[in-house]
Amino acid sequence: MASIKQRTALDCGREFLDLVLISAIAIAVRTFFINVQSGDYVNFLGPWFDQIQQNGGLRALAVALGDYNVSYLFIIAVLTYLPFPSLYSLKAVSILGDFVMALFAGKVACKLTNDRRAGVLMYALCLLWPEVVLNSSAWAQCDAIYTAGILACIYYLIEDKPYPACLAFGVSFAFKLQSIFFAPVLLIFLLKRKIRIRHLLLVPAVFLLSAAPAVLAGRGLWNILTIYFRQTKSYSEYLTLNAPSLVSLFQKDGLSPAMRTGITIAAILFCGAVVLAVVAFAVKKLALDTPLQIAFISAFFLLAVPWLLPRMHERYFYPAAVALLVCSAALPRARLFAALVAAGVLPFYGTWLFALSFTWDSGTLLKICAVILGVIVLQMLFMLFSQTKKPEQVSGCAPAGPVD
Repeated sequence: MASIKQRTALDCGREFLDLVLISAIAIAVRTFFINVQSGDYVNFLGPWFDQIQQNGGLRALAVALGDYNVSYLFIIAVLTYLPFPSLYSLKAVSILGDFVMALFAGKVACKLTNDRRAGVLMYALCLLWPEVVLNSSAWAQCDAIYTAGILACIYYLIEDKPYPACLAFGVSFAFKLQSIFFAPVLLIFLLKRKIRIRHLLLVPAVFLLSAAPAVLAGRGLWNILTIYFRQTKSYSEYLTLNAPSLVSLFQKDGLSPAMRTGITIAAILFCGAVVLAVVAFAVKKLALDTPLQIAFISAFFLLAVPWLLPRMHERYFYPAAVALLVCSAALPRARLFAALVAAGVLPFYGTWLFALSFTWDSGTLLKICAVILGVIVLQMLFMLFSQTKKPEQVSGCAPAGPVD
C-alpha cells in the first residue's frame, strides 16, 4: 500500500512538472507575437484603453464605448491603473484566458478518456494550437475567455452539475454574444429536463452582475442590456467578414442591397430551421448520457451555427476548433475536423494580422474553405443521426477509454 501511495505522489509531481513545462513553452511561443499590433488593437482596443485611462479609469465606464459588453471594458478599466503599456496589458488578459481555457479543455479530455495523461496532452495541444496562439498573442482578442466559459459549461454538464454549468455559460455570455452558438445545447438539456429554468436564471443574473460597475459609474442599464441587439445590426453591408460560411458562396462584387438583404434573411431562417430540427431530434432520439455525446453535440452547434449564419467573422469559428480538438481525445475523426477548421480560417487570420496575400483570389479561397467546413458540418450531422443505432457511441468511435 505504501508503494502505491508513493507512486501516486510521484505521478502527481511528474504531472505538475509537465504542466509547468508546457506552460513555460506556451508563454515562450507567445513572446514571438507580443509586439504585433493588429488592426483591432490599433483601431479599437488601444483607443478604448486610452480613452478609459484619460477619463478616470472605472469612472469612464459611465460612457458607452465601442460595441463590447461592459465585462471586457471593466477589465480594461482595471488595467489602466497598472504601470504597463496597453498592448501588453490587453494581451496578458487574453493569454491568461488561454490558460483557463486550456485547463478546462484538459478537464473535459479527462472525462472523455478516463485518463489524466490525455488531459495533460490536451492542455498542451490547446495552448499550442496555432489559432489559439495567434488570437491572443498577436490579435489581442479575448475569444479564449468566452470559449473557456463554454468549455467549463460542457465540463459541468458532463458532471451533471447544472448550477455551475449555467454559471459558466453566464460568464461566457457576459463577455461575448457569440457564446449564443452554444445555446441550443442548453435548450436540449432544458427540454430533456437535465437542467431547469431555475438553473438558467443564473445566465441573466451573471449578465446583470457584470453590468453593475458601469451602472454604478452612471451608465444607463437599458443601454447595457441592448448592447447585443445593437451588435446584430453591425456590418449590414456584408454577407461575411472573412468567415468561410455558407453565405460566402453567394458573395460577389456588385451584389445589390436588396439581394444581400434577401440572402441574409434566408440564411438566418435556414439556420433557425436547422437548429430547431437538430434540437428536436436530440431531445427525442439522443440520450446524451455519455461525456463524448455531450462534447460532440456541443462541437457540432459551435461549428454549424456560425457556418450557417451571415455577417460572421473568421474568429467566430474559434470555439468550434477548440471543441473539436477536445473531442479528438476520444474521437480520432475529430482530429481531422479540428485541423480542417483551423486550416479553413488561418489563411484569413494571416491576411488581417500580417497582410499576407495568396496566389489564388481571396474570394475563391474563401469559397473553397466554406465548402470544406460545410462538408464537416454534414459529416458531423450524419454522425449525430447514427447515434440512434448505437446510443453509447458516436458513429465509428468506440466508447471512451484510456488514450495511450
